[in-house]
Amino acid sequence: MADLASVLHRIQLEQTRFKSAISESLAQNLGETVNYILDGYVIPPGSYYGYAGLEASIPANGWLVCDGRAVSRTTYANLFTAIGTLYGSGDFATTFNVPDLRGRFLRGTDATTQGDAGRDPGEASRTPAGTGTASQPGSTQLDAIGSHSHRIPTQAGGSGASIQSSGDSPVYTQSTETTGGAETTVKNMYCLYIIKT
Repeated sequence: MADLASVLHRIQLEQTRFKSAISESLAQNLGETVNYILDGYVIPPGSYYGYAGLEASIPANGWLVCDGRAVSRTTYANLFTAIGTLYGSGDFATTFNVPDLRGRFLRGTDATTQGDAGRDPGEASRTPAGTGTASQPGSTQLDAIGSHSHRIPTQAGGSGASIQSSGDSPVYTQSTETTGGAETTVKNMYCLYIIKT
């Protein structure tokens, strides 16, 4: 009668043979199932992500850089179904454009099926992208500074005030000093926006 150690060793060998025979098939099927779940439910096509790495290290399958490029409507059928020509019609037949987020901040759309939130007072100044409208994803807005005023200091009761008016149209001979940089912005950090295909 074989000793217990030999029996256990034989069982381990058989388990290894069994696992090696089916593991490749199982791994492939499991991988396909996981990708299907991720692609269709967890990370739907058209999702943006801020990628912290360099463009060369983006996964080869499943992601594109948001740089406005035209891509195939058949190769990227899932993405085309999600965004269509909102960001550009490509060649109007076989390609479409991905969003171009280079140097842009993202802002949530103000209007949805639940109504208009009223949080974008400058919505009328937005420019549609591709075939979209100003209230849809992809529309852009130029930089601006909100309406405001500045006081011009003068000497009380003296002749320091040199703001003159001519009829109803005031003519200003003094102004505040120019200050600021090339744009109005908040503290920020670069990332590479990518989109799920």
